[in-house]
This record gives sequence, structure tokens and C-alpha cells, in this order.
Amino acid sequence: SINPFPNPFNENINFEIYSNINDKVTIEIFEINGRLVASESKIIENGNQTINLNSCDKLPYGTYIYKIKGRKIFYTGKIIKGN
Repeated sequence: SINPFPNPFNENINFEIYSNINDKVTIEIFEINGRLVASESKIIENGNQTINLNSCDKLPYGTYIYKIKGRKIFYTGKIIKGN
């Protein structure tokens, strides 16, 4: 499971992720029109953890779609950058 917080966010956003395996994941952030605006790769371990995504601080305010994918996980959802 995944929980992005805070949402809406101002500078950086965190993703609380539960995984039942160790994995390398890619977190991608897209504008609503589908243009990729940020991407980071992270190593996650078995269990609950929080991943901080630092590459969103320069994004303009608006609504974005996130995609988190690894060998055995795939999540998508909506995040909002507010002021």
C-alpha cells in the first residue's frame, strides 16, 4: 500500500510505502497532460518505510500524477502542489 503525504504539499512530498520484498523502485511525477516532470529511483526494504521525494520543490502549483513501479509493485495516484 502507499500513502503520499502531505497532500497537498508545498516543496517535498513523502510516500509511505509498505512492501513485502526488498526492491528498487522508480517514482515518476507527471503533469496532467502526461509530461514527465520528475523521476527518482529508490531502494525499499521489506516492511513499512517513508520515502522523501526531493525533486518536486521547483514544480509549479497544480495537480500531478505519480507512478511508483518496481519488480512486484505498481501504484498510481494524484498529488497536488499547493501554496
